[in-house]
Amino acid sequence: MIKRIDSQLLQPGMYVHDLDIPWVDHGFAQQHFLVVDSATISRIISQGIHRLYIDTSKGRDLAPEAATKGEPQQEVHARIDATISELSQETPPRRQRTVQEEISTARKICSDANAIVSQMMTMIRLGERIDAHQLEGIVNRIYRSVSRNPYALSGVSRIKIIDRYASMHCVSVASLAAAFANYLGVDEGTVREITKGALLHDIGTAMIPDEILMKSTPPSDDEFRLLRGHVQLSISIIKKTMGVSAEMATFVSRHHERCDGSGYPEGLTGDQIGKVGQMAAIIDVYDALTSPRGYRQAWPPTRALKKQLEWSPDHFNQELMRLFIRMQGIFPIGTVVEMSSGLVGVVVDQGKKLNAPVVKIFYNALESHFEPVRELDMSSSDEDQIRYAISPERYRIDPKVVVSLYE
Repeated sequence: MIKRIDSQLLQPGMYVHDLDIPWVDHGFAQQHFLVVDSATISRIISQGIHRLYIDTSKGRDLAPEAATKGEPQQEVHARIDATISELSQETPPRRQRTVQEEISTARKICSDANAIVSQMMTMIRLGERIDAHQLEGIVNRIYRSVSRNPYALSGVSRIKIIDRYASMHCVSVASLAAAFANYLGVDEGTVREITKGALLHDIGTAMIPDEILMKSTPPSDDEFRLLRGHVQLSISIIKKTMGVSAEMATFVSRHHERCDGSGYPEGLTGDQIGKVGQMAAIIDVYDALTSPRGYRQAWPPTRALKKQLEWSPDHFNQELMRLFIRMQGIFPIGTVVEMSSGLVGVVVDQGKKLNAPVVKIFYNALESHFEPVRELDMSSSDEDQIRYAISPERYRIDPKVVVSLYE
């Protein structure tokens, strides 16, 4: 049986099934391993891991006197699914344009923004100073795009090239930050400042060697410590940058802080992090989880949202997490979904409810062949239902095929 337990109850001989925190927050090469000594337990606790999952079929179970302190995984998932079901009845944000009407504009914005952030990172490597005022033009375009449709730009920016991940991640986070802040009713000027901060939030990675950033294997302990240092590097750069507002500085400095104090670099908790910092944490982890890395496949967006909800309120502000899900939808743009009929499609827009998006059907999983592409609005169709979100690799579908359908 797989059950969630308090990390303080962990004993040598237990088998860790899942560390139950974002992989970006811990330095373990694997999520699954046998606990061989107390030093491993101390390391787990020191990294702010309060709860984790153990597999009792592969290792020791809880002692009889502590048996009631473990929660079966299916019960945890049932609770999360109940919350998702509640949220799925919500109506998506209103849009001035459909994704298809906005997509070509979004693609150009994404390309230009990536070029600007890449140029700034090159300047940092060369020891030159950057000026945040240079972001005004692209931030105006991002703001106008997410105001017309909050999904198109984030859908385009989800696709990343491994050797350009750092700059492309910044652009993705910026598109999500602009859409989220706008959805929350933040005033336009503040939305723009938050977006600038998001574009620069990982600027410190410019000072980390490419051979570490683009490794095809998990980082070693020393490399993980170096990677965590990117926040301090970013803070140092921002302090020397002209045109930096309080919102920008907060986004840069606090996107790795966690509500329970387990984050870095300052170990801030709850209200100390502030609303902008809490938004930054949710968005940064979401984009990291749903993006491919050299040593990890991208998670389907729906899986990432469910896990982040599970990790709340320890790691993320629970109310903001629920609002982020409402803004993104249960099945965000670009999510590959399998229907009850075995048909497979990609979400290309939101429908009238969060659990009923517009899907382009393109594959038949039961018969293992591609289907003639057709669009299906799930909110006005009774012929099929979404069973679950999947990774395109499940059926050996080239992700580029998926992208072409919603771009």
